[in-house]
Amino acid sequence: MKLKTVSLLALLLFSINTAAASFWDINKWLTQGQYDMAIEALSEQIRAGNSDTDNHFLLAIAYYQKYQALSENNEAIDASLLANIKAELDQNLTQVLKLEPNHGPAYYYRGLVQQIDYDRLKNTIDHDPALLNQITQSIIADFTHSIALTSEAQPIYQARADFYLKLQSFTKAQADLAKIREFENAHKSPLSDAEFKRLNVSYLKTNASHPSVVKTLSGLQFKQLKAGKGRKPLATDTVVVDYVGRLVDGSVFDSSIENGQPATFPLNQVIKGWTEALQLMNVGDEFEIVVPAELGYGQRGSQGIKPNSVLIFNIHLIAIK
Repeated sequence: MKLKTVSLLALLLFSINTAAASFWDINKWLTQGQYDMAIEALSEQIRAGNSDTDNHFLLAIAYYQKYQALSENNEAIDASLLANIKAELDQNLTQVLKLEPNHGPAYYYRGLVQQIDYDRLKNTIDHDPALLNQITQSIIADFTHSIALTSEAQPIYQARADFYLKLQSFTKAQADLAKIREFENAHKSPLSDAEFKRLNVSYLKTNASHPSVVKTLSGLQFKQLKAGKGRKPLATDTVVVDYVGRLVDGSVFDSSIENGQPATFPLNQVIKGWTEALQLMNVGDEFEIVVPAELGYGQRGSQGIKPNSVLIFNIHLIAIK
């Protein structure tokens, strides 16, 4: 699981089918720091009985954003308000780890929360050295635990290295930075064309085996995440959509959310996979589609996309013009 904030949120939200707020609402609120709106929507979901790992973790992220923002505010902070936010944050992270004890990102965020506490305590003139040492050891333990549970742990190594530098533990910081360079060097050696093609074909086969996935005659794969009530577009229509596009390694190559606004385009002027998929959707639908290379950019590839790449999109059909 990736831990870069936006990518992490996107990966987690792909599996959530919310009723009170859509994937796109929560994604936008969290990526834009509108944490109060996210807190209200996610709290409503949990009160309605949707008390799963993802909802509690996303709610913890929203509370973390609020806790961080208020802690960095130079103006006077209401101590009781800050304590209440921290309590909600801790409670949701605890619930995540109760439901899924090996949830690596939860340990990562718990370490980040404690870093805020460390900085606030460290800047207090009469702070308790024993308490500061206790928090220090807990931060390192959480980052270390998260690294052990996370396949792509370079962001956590970076966070731990930054904390070691703060502690002036330069040897340990250098060791973590070396791990990051090691990861980067390993990814400088690209797969051969044949290996890359096999990886993408394997993803198609695995995804098609899921019971919720529908495969069309062309090879397009899709699953409905949320049902809308509008009409279906024609190939000659212009549509308004929000979308996130990923490769099989999970990396996001394009996103209307990160671009800041929905995309508008004629449906007959996009890749074949999109033209077909959008005609299967009603306005308001949210789909995850998996586009084989021959329905995407094929053997020519595109900017930042290698030839023979399978493309994965989460799409929300907002309107037809």
